[in-house]
Amino acid sequence: MLILFLCLVPVVLPVILSIYLGHKLKSIERQTIHLNINLSEKAQYQWFLYREVGWNYKDFSVLSRLIDCESNWKAHAVSPTEDRGLLQIHLPAHQKRAQSMGLDVVNSWEDNLRYGVILYRERGVAPWVCSLGK
Repeated sequence: MLILFLCLVPVVLPVILSIYLGHKLKSIERQTIHLNINLSEKAQYQWFLYREVGWNYKDFSVLSRLIDCESNWKAHAVSPTEDRGLLQIHLPAHQKRAQSMGLDVVNSWEDNLRYGVILYRERGVAPWVCSLGK
């Protein structure tokens, strides 16, 4: 009987755990969806950015500080030098490439953040004026 029990544990235990964790994950997803509805605009941008950087707090922190400085979390911010959106993407330098990737950095704050994350991963903070301490 003990041998049978020990043989079944490796088979049954993962099934039980996956069922239990599956219910917990669905519960968490429902709570997350509910929370997203009630978030402020800035919190929605932050949540989206955090997901885009793969839940990496260091990258999120650096990009958040850049957004604070560049646009103060204003999704439709426009500078006199043709920089647009939350991450103030410089259109003359980046619009064609962003469009070739299927991203609309001018009209979509999500795409502005997506492209900004790509740019950050490629070049660090160099493309942003705020990184120069100005």
